[in-house]
Amino acid sequence: MRWISTPAGRVESLFRCLDELHRRGKASLAAQAAVLRRHSDVMVPSSAAARMLVRVLGAVSSR
Repeated sequence: MRWISTPAGRVESLFRCLDELHRRGKASLAAQAAVLRRHSDVMVPSSAAARMLVRVLGAVSSR
């Protein structure tokens, strides 16, 4: 697969935030959902179930 995002903009921010979670050992499903929720303009899960999970867990984790 090849994926090009130009300009990188918020795609770079998404990956940096996810990387930071992993480096700190804080990459729970809820924490990752919160990051995806904050970057919903960049990355949207393909399935309806995953989108719902990001909405619900992301909202709870963001509090």
